[in-house]
Amino acid sequence: MSDRTLGGPEFARITRLRGRLGFIAALLCALGLLGAIDGLQARILTPRDFHRLLPGQALEVSGPLPARMASSQLLHTRSGEPGLKLSIDAVQREFWFGTPMWRGTLSAQPDVPPGDYVIRIDGPVEGLEQQVGRQTVRIVPDPRAWRRSDPAGAVRLFGFSPWSISLALLPFIGLSVGGVFLLSRRRDALLAQLELAELYRVLDVEGECRLWFGLGAGAGIQVGDLLEVLDPGGVPLGQARVLEVTLKASMAGGYQGRPAHPGCLIRPLRP
Repeated sequence: MSDRTLGGPEFARITRLRGRLGFIAALLCALGLLGAIDGLQARILTPRDFHRLLPGQALEVSGPLPARMASSQLLHTRSGEPGLKLSIDAVQREFWFGTPMWRGTLSAQPDVPPGDYVIRIDGPVEGLEQQVGRQTVRIVPDPRAWRRSDPAGAVRLFGFSPWSISLALLPFIGLSVGGVFLLSRRRDALLAQLELAELYRVLDVEGECRLWFGLGAGAGIQVGDLLEVLDPGGVPLGQARVLEVTLKASMAGGYQGRPAHPGCLIRPLRP
């Protein structure tokens, strides 16, 4: 039985289009997932106290404090590079857990040489001046070097944030998945007109092959009906009998024939 006799040219066209659109949807989902994984690994691998700066750039930063401090004036910073400065603007409590935090601005003068630097944050702890935090700063000489040193592969390869790539793919993923759903409904309707349905589940239960498909009492299926199973091209594979029926779906058992799998077709054998 050919595709043309098994539902006509419209059925064959919808089947081909659904397969192509399904491949596109799967590819887009994989790319979106890879982007999210890339962005997540970049965030995990970058320590919270590590920052990259271009010469002449400034960045707002923050960090935890080991003890409660009421004023930023109690904190002061030390840097091994005169052109690299961290100014503490305020001390506040973290929103979720109430942890003491400092907030400030990290700035690099235009003439700071490229390299890695450490800025030490000192403050009074139990009456003694001690180190309460540190920030590691990498001065990157130019935008090209910035891109090459980014922990995210998408930035290094394409110059875009992996999160922005994943977000940009979301509308296309939605459209392609929605298209597959609509084409599947149209394909099922064409099959139902011929009293055919696709197997959507095949399971071995206690040594017996059980088949689930989308024809039910609404299509005239009854318990005990004899069914014929066909491969996707319409070639007969074997027979089974209906064991359970709902309004729109049924389950058959006692299957005898060549191996069946989801995507095969099934139809009632009318006397």
